[in-house]
Amino acid sequence: MLINSDYSCESVEVKESDYSFLKYNSYICCGSLFQYSKTTVINSDSVGKLLGPTISELIETVPKDDVLPDEHKDIIIEHLNEML
Repeated sequence: MLINSDYSCESVEVKESDYSFLKYNSYICCGSLFQYSKTTVINSDSVGKLLGPTISELIETVPKDDVLPDEHKDIIIEHLNEML
């Protein structure tokens, strides 16, 4: 999932006031899935972490998406639950 400034597909809003790394309110699109290796994620320049309420909202929103296959939704939700 990506964070971007345009609302598209099933999305969760993330507010600049909650995340210091954002320059403006943005959206996490729940209709696109990008796969990265664990090494890539570990070695990335992370700018922050999602807060619990945002993760909970993602867990509620992902199943509503009509683009991703159910098995992908299940994987996303499983990993989001691990982040809580």
